[in-house]
Amino acid sequence: EGGTHGEYPPYGFTAPATGAAMAYQRYMSLYDAGTSALGEVAVTMRQHARMNPDAIMQSPMTLDDHKRARKIISPLGLLDCCIVSDGAVVILITSIERARDLRQPPVYIAGMQGLRSSRNEFIFAPPGLGINQQQPGHVAPRDADMDAYRMAGIERQAIDGLYTYDAFTPLVLFVLERLGFCGPGEAHLWVAGGRIGLGGELPINTSGGLLSEAHVSGWNSIAEITRQLRGQAGQRQIPNANHLQWATAWGDSIIFSTAHDISYG
Repeated sequence: EGGTHGEYPPYGFTAPATGAAMAYQRYMSLYDAGTSALGEVAVTMRQHARMNPDAIMQSPMTLDDHKRARKIISPLGLLDCCIVSDGAVVILITSIERARDLRQPPVYIAGMQGLRSSRNEFIFAPPGLGINQQQPGHVAPRDADMDAYRMAGIERQAIDGLYTYDAFTPLVLFVLERLGFCGPGEAHLWVAGGRIGLGGELPINTSGGLLSEAHVSGWNSIAEITRQLRGQAGQRQIPNANHLQWATAWGDSIIFSTAHDISYG
């Protein structure tokens, strides 16, 4: 029992989509949300992927396409679920001193925090939806979720783009609320109107993410963060990107920066 997948044996889950679907069903009930926000996420990821020659999914997608897609497990449809793909990413980590001699500009790890693993955590949902635990309540930032910002010496408002494990569209909404980019129950409205697209307030997964670029366990997002902070993302480039964040709905996070002279906490 317990842990980030403790729900599998008692509930008979056979696929990760089940957990994300159940979590979003409860979210819909709690906040009177619909599935249009899921469409916003899916369409935005596809728009980003179509600017990425390495992305697998290149065909256009509209909100109507999202609505018409066959259901996988309610309320999730086919376009709410990531693709399964082969791929590889190589990340080189070294000291600041050694990085000065490298051919490519370095990207710095400014702050980080680990996965929150407990009976209160479920890997495809907000806190409070794991096994054998208290009644789940509203999701809001906890002090422990702010560790990466403190280590980096920056405020959340300094983040120029967010990258997350979007295996299923609801996970994007959940991480926005967990980190406080919007309030509890607000993410399904917050993502509308291009807010999470390139040129928006908080671009998310600019390479297309797991939903439309490839499922490489999120490492493709780390590669994209590196390109962005080097100014090498082409038409996907976030202007003047200095701080980019990797974070998930279950609490792990890394803040990457173009500078290393940040006041570490």
